[in-house]
Amino acid sequence: MSFWDRVTGKSSGASVGGAMSAPVVVDPYARGFDSEFRLADDPGYVIRINQRHPKGLPRKIAEFVAVAGIMRPEPLANACAFISGAHRRIELLRVLDNPVDPNAIAVYGRWSAGEVEKAGRLGFLPSDVSSEIARNLGDSAIGATLKVMYARIAGRSPGLRLDVWAPRRQVVRPAERAHRPDWQVPSDSVERNLRGIQLEAEGLVDNAIECYEANIRDGFDGNHPYDRLAVIFRRRRDADGEIRVLRRAVEVLERLESSPRSDIAPKLEKFRQGLRRVLERSEK
Repeated sequence: MSFWDRVTGKSSGASVGGAMSAPVVVDPYARGFDSEFRLADDPGYVIRINQRHPKGLPRKIAEFVAVAGIMRPEPLANACAFISGAHRRIELLRVLDNPVDPNAIAVYGRWSAGEVEKAGRLGFLPSDVSSEIARNLGDSAIGATLKVMYARIAGRSPGLRLDVWAPRRQVVRPAERAHRPDWQVPSDSVERNLRGIQLEAEGLVDNAIECYEANIRDGFDGNHPYDRLAVIFRRRRDADGEIRVLRRAVEVLERLESSPRSDIAPKLEKFRQGLRRVLERSEK
């Protein structure tokens, strides 16, 4: 349900400045995508929203970016209508002829007001963010998603916070080199992971495997060695190796399900899903 529906009285709940506030949703798994929510300690004018990254732009390069210039007359009217609307989407457009900032990036919104589709400029990315994008990405494609909206109420201006996305980095993997038998696996589990990363970067993948294998043998309770071994075995088309590693990850994390650590449940579900996918592929 959109903020506008609540403003017009189509929902019951707490009222803030005459408008209904977004529902409090504590459980991250219950928030979904494109559904409004707020946290328990958020004021009523805060509207949070999760959106999937733009198609083809999976790499987040900036987060919680404030939209600048939103209080100018045209952006202000658009922003208020955007926040009150539904089916909201953000688009970024480079403004090459901007006389003030040659790297300027305008923020446009698209939304629905009832049955009518609307669009308008909401402001600009801050100059430091647009300069960083120009320096690191050139004219590469960019996109943005909503993170938080601040509704306009008495004594408070509207606001928008965005995440900015770019294409995946083109990673050039070094050619694999022969295993070095003189290289020793460290005894410390964290050092094994760090050395594994370094060895992969140098093309010594078989030596990196030895580091990661030592950690999963010892029941390392983080995800890194399992993730890296699964990727390596997948590249080598070694389904048995990938299945063995993912099963070990599930086994180790299942022992920690009752622990107070908040990262265990999502990691465990990720490895379970990965294991199911590999098993399904191997059965075809």
